[in-house]
This record gives sequence, C-alpha cells and structure tokens, in this order.
Amino acid sequence: MSLACDDVIVAEDNPVIRALITRLLTSLGYSVTALSDGQALLNYVKTNFDPYATSTTLPIIFTDYNMPNMDGIAAAEDIRNSYKNSRIVLVTSDMTDSLASLAKQHVDALLYKPVTKEMLEHVICTLESSNCKLKVT
Repeated sequence: MSLACDDVIVAEDNPVIRALITRLLTSLGYSVTALSDGQALLNYVKTNFDPYATSTTLPIIFTDYNMPNMDGIAAAEDIRNSYKNSRIVLVTSDMTDSLASLAKQHVDALLYKPVTKEMLEHVICTLESSNCKLKVT
C-alpha cells in the first residue's frame, strides 16, 4: 500500500479527542486514519506497510499514551523495531518527568493535551523537515 505524504495515523481511545485531532489534522490538509488503541495501530501498520520494502515510508503517527489493549509507548516500540524510518508523536495529558524520559527512547515528539492546530502543524513541519530529536510542546 502506498500512501501520500499528506496521510497521518491517529491512535486515541477517547472518541471525542480522536475526532478533535482528526478534525484539526484534516483542516491542515491531511488525510487521517483514526484508530482506537495501540493494538489497532500496530495491526494497521503491520497489515498495510511492508517493513522490508525499501520504499516504505510510514505516515506520521500520533498516538495517545494511555489506551486499552496496548499503550502508545508499547506500540511505538514495536513499530520502531520493524520500521526504522517511522515518525511517531506521543500525545498525552501525563506530564510526569518519568513519561517524558521514557518517551525520549521511543518517539520523535511529545505533545501535551489539549493539542491545538498550531501544535500539530509545528510538530509535523519539524518531523517532515529532518530527522529530529524529541521535541516537547
């Protein structure tokens, strides 16, 4: 499956927040695949993207941290093991130092809820311009 560079994936268990993030990303011109938890995210990626294809580029992934079935960090870690070029943003309301430290090991950026259109636009611009270190917004 080949997706356009303007596609993104959102994994968020709260349907209201998932709809809000989807609406904000859509208003920025992105096509969004919205999923309800980390396991659904992992299944979607593994089903739709070949980790061995040299041309495989995953869409930017926005994942909540605290979700049923599989949290965002576990999903990010599993995705990174197979897709080295993945770009993953952890979205959370958990502002603990321990989570920020853990996030640095597994994701490219960390956004704190509530997210805004400007926050999403900034992190996408940063991730698409180069390989980046963790950015906290």
